[in-house]
Amino acid sequence: MYYTLKTRCDDDVVGHVLFQIDYINSEYAFKIKSYEFASIPLLKAKLCRRAKMTDVMQGGCISACGLVISERMKQLFDQFNIIPQHKYYPIEVSSKSGVFSYYYLQLINKDFVNKSIDFQKTTFYWSDLYLTETYGTVEVSSVEDIKKKRKASSDINNCIKAEQVVASKDFDANLDIFSLDFITVHDDIIISERLKNAIEANGLTGMHIVPLPDLFANEDEIKPVEDMPKVIVSQTESKVMAPKKELKTYEVPPCANGVLEYVRCEDAERVIVPEGIEEIGSSAFRCCSRHLRELVLPDSVKRIGDYAFIGCDMLETVRLPEGMEEIPDNLISSCKSLKRIVLPKNVKKIAAHAFAYCISLEEIVLNEGLETIGDNAFEDCQYLDKVVLPTTLKSIGDYAFLNCSSLGDFNIPQGVESIGESAFFGSEAFSEKFISEVTDRFGELPFEEYYD
Repeated sequence: MYYTLKTRCDDDVVGHVLFQIDYINSEYAFKIKSYEFASIPLLKAKLCRRAKMTDVMQGGCISACGLVISERMKQLFDQFNIIPQHKYYPIEVSSKSGVFSYYYLQLINKDFVNKSIDFQKTTFYWSDLYLTETYGTVEVSSVEDIKKKRKASSDINNCIKAEQVVASKDFDANLDIFSLDFITVHDDIIISERLKNAIEANGLTGMHIVPLPDLFANEDEIKPVEDMPKVIVSQTESKVMAPKKELKTYEVPPCANGVLEYVRCEDAERVIVPEGIEEIGSSAFRCCSRHLRELVLPDSVKRIGDYAFIGCDMLETVRLPEGMEEIPDNLISSCKSLKRIVLPKNVKKIAAHAFAYCISLEEIVLNEGLETIGDNAFEDCQYLDKVVLPTTLKSIGDYAFLNCSSLGDFNIPQGVESIGESAFFGSEAFSEKFISEVTDRFGELPFEEYYD
């Protein structure tokens, strides 16, 4: 007997979410494709708000056949038989309780299927994409032949599938994890009964295991070895214990005119800007976005251009110079690893999108003297849960805290004269009292639903 292993989607198990994890360096996750293995750096992900941590988790971005699994699940899988073409990609999953070791297990099944399925004895059908209608049989000889015939079809919505398959004489009946993706109507990972029993015995979570009694038309001929001994894995969650290491540092050379236009440091993890620099140009650190973790800026800097640090996904630490009076457009937008930022004491304005999409940002310390928070300034800062607005604040722009889903009640100073459209839309942490107090002063506009 074989079973499909599917990720769970019920709220009481995985939380009220579509995906449980959000990849911080998603550009690397996108490189994992169904037809080949990828060579990528360590994947980093964040447990989404309202998500629960399970042994099998749902995540987007990756368009391959595989699963996100915990360290415990990997320990179990490693004691069973997986198709030869498989690879584990380590993932660091951050949550409020720590950083945990997970893996993406990728299966590439083309060679396995070509070897293990008797295509001549298996009946294949033309079907619609939703597998609701069949249009007659079709003869195929391999995975490549299926792709070729689909490509030649006049209807791009047609696909070729089999309800059951006939195993060839080369099929390994002792396999515990494999996939018949692209071949049968069962596109999920398929597991053996002995692995299913081990998963249940160890109390692993986050999955549905569904029986497939009619997967093989010749199942009576498939005779695996007797069941394996009981396998027990560690019951403790595995936190990542990253060894301390020196960051690869780049010291920017002095600039004669005091203006730093562009930093050429593609692989630097720590960048030190020298004293004497007074201005940093727009998009100056765009070349550092892949590796930059720490940025050291001198107080001699008075102005930083728009988009200076946009997309620095790995940036964790930056101290903004005390000489700054304005946080420019998109200054630290999409810096997905940044957790805390302190504004310099002289800042009067935060411009549009300055800290937008910093999905890990938990704390922003705003200075007395700040007068304006611009449009979309903190949009999609999902973990930002506390804000203290200075008494000097006068205006909060449109969508300023849009989709800050963790943000709770805070005090609106008496000096605030305007709050823009949908400024606070997207958080369920606000109390009715807070909403009532804000709407009494500024109307319902700050909480109205945002439409793109």
